[in-house]
Amino acid sequence: MATDFFQKQEAAKVNTFWLVSCLLLGLVFINLAVYLAVVFIFTLFGSGPVRIDRAEELAGAFFQPDILIVTIPFITGLIVLSSLYRIFTLRGGGQRVAEGLGGVLVHPDTTDVDEKRLINVVEEMAIASGMPVPPVYYLPLEKGINAFAAGFTTRDAVIGVNRGTLKHLTRDELQGVIAHEFSHILNGDMRLNLRLMGVLFGLIALGIFGRLLIRVSQRRSWDERDSGMPHLLVLGLVVSVLGYFGHLVSSVIKAAISRQREYLADASAVQFTRNADGISGALKKIGGFVESSKVQNPSAEEVSHMFFALPIVPRFQRLLSTHPPLVARIKAIDPSFDGDFPALEGRSSSPKKSLASSFSGAEPVKSMDEPLLERVGSLGWEQVLLSQQIIDSIPTRLKRAAAEPHGACSLVFALLLDEQDPEVMRKQLLVINRRLPFGMPKEISGLIGDIRQLEPALKLPVVELALSSLRQLSQSQYLGFSQIVREIASLDKNISVFDYVLQVILLRSLEPLYKGRISKRVRYRSLFSIKRQTATVLSVLSAAATKQVNDSSASEESTQALKLKTFLAAINQLGELGERDFQDLGLCLKSLDQALADLALASPRIKKRVVYAAITSINLDERVTVIELELLRAVCESLDCPIPPFFRNFRDS
Repeated sequence: MATDFFQKQEAAKVNTFWLVSCLLLGLVFINLAVYLAVVFIFTLFGSGPVRIDRAEELAGAFFQPDILIVTIPFITGLIVLSSLYRIFTLRGGGQRVAEGLGGVLVHPDTTDVDEKRLINVVEEMAIASGMPVPPVYYLPLEKGINAFAAGFTTRDAVIGVNRGTLKHLTRDELQGVIAHEFSHILNGDMRLNLRLMGVLFGLIALGIFGRLLIRVSQRRSWDERDSGMPHLLVLGLVVSVLGYFGHLVSSVIKAAISRQREYLADASAVQFTRNADGISGALKKIGGFVESSKVQNPSAEEVSHMFFALPIVPRFQRLLSTHPPLVARIKAIDPSFDGDFPALEGRSSSPKKSLASSFSGAEPVKSMDEPLLERVGSLGWEQVLLSQQIIDSIPTRLKRAAAEPHGACSLVFALLLDEQDPEVMRKQLLVINRRLPFGMPKEISGLIGDIRQLEPALKLPVVELALSSLRQLSQSQYLGFSQIVREIASLDKNISVFDYVLQVILLRSLEPLYKGRISKRVRYRSLFSIKRQTATVLSVLSAAATKQVNDSSASEESTQALKLKTFLAAINQLGELGERDFQDLGLCLKSLDQALADLALASPRIKKRVVYAAITSINLDERVTVIELELLRAVCESLDCPIPPFFRNFRDS
């Protein structure tokens, strides 16, 4: 089986472990070097705590506890605190990086043709991969052809593009570039990139401190009895050399890691779009464009490893380049490339459905024949085509509302209204009229009609389109929005599955942005330690799988037997669970929520097994209801696992 989403998560954790290990080894080396340098300086100039009169005492004199307890905590603290400070300044995730590069947020309701084309491509890719639609930033001052993805997770990721990217790439080429960036998001490269930025900043801080010591030494008057170079000057030189040497070594490591990730992202982009000409065409245009992929912003060097491409560099600089040579990248995609870059003469156009046209003669999208687990947290050309169809099926008024913050809020409120209970809906509307500013209640009323006509399976994609706009709310606006959501939802005593999933998506996608990310340590590394929660999730899913039977005239015994059969099918691959673990909970969303909160603290390996069992549960009868898909989305959302739109057709029950 190809490397799946969960294996990528495990690999990302391993990469982080080795990164931290290298940092610790570097800290040990730098501390030892600085300590020895300080001892040597005091020894050389004879003004330290120990004066060396005989050469045979030199070895013993290098152990100086007084110096040791000062230098090691100071140097360690300087590097670690500087790194943590840099990571802290990036706590805003991709948004902070994009704004630092001079990016301007592109609103989903933009009327600019180029920007609208970009938004459409990003929305298609996001829905196809099952992740929230990321905000898109435009770098208007950058003429080069380039793009980047930044953020800690799929929930705070952003996509950024240069002006040259929009002006000179066809839709196919733009789609290849965006698919490349989505690959970085789904492969977990972004978190590693931001941590690399923090580590490198800590080492730069050490070099800056050394330069500061040199400047201070040049301004001081030294004791005339001292001969040779002043203590502070020598120490400053040593610290500077160590800091910049450490930065150089770390940059080489960063570049080597980044180059391999770029090859993987290129290959993934071809797999996603089934169109090698798209991404290779973009790379060829970069090679033949006078502006290449240049980014002039002063912060560009620090985030160079995040960009789609870098300008062509001389051979002697390639060791430090975070990207493979353009020719090598193109030949990996198009072996027939002769290395000759055609001059860029402007932008050619391509039809909106260019992706679909490249699949002429391909088999229709199949819902059940593919290994579904491999499609979790990934992209595929069938999913991209399906996402296009999904977006086209959403009423224009709902898409327009999702494209701006206040409209997105109104859309969420309208989706939460309980039309099955007129009394509850009346109370909900009273809350809306009392709490919302003039005009919004009327807008919500206008959306209700379109929502009534909306196919149930399209409700979650509508929410995904709205998430990008909801992330534009101010802190106070979000607090007001979340309070109204909770108040409206609390009025509905019989909360529906969709309402529950909607709140899960909002909580997981928006809370980290407005209330800060909460680092969750892995608490459960074996399924046995969390089998009760796993059994709860699968028991609730078995009830969802038999809901149509429950609503029919089938006997209670046959319904119970079908639930148990579904549960047993789900745990077939889970040796730790058995028939005795089955719980007849029905659609108990409270129990499900509590179980998922614990499962969120499990290792990726355990999450993978749970998701596999959940997919098996809903896929037992080879048909999927909307309720089953919504519950699966809640499970995957809680386990930090993007879930693509697997199925074209649904039962409405």
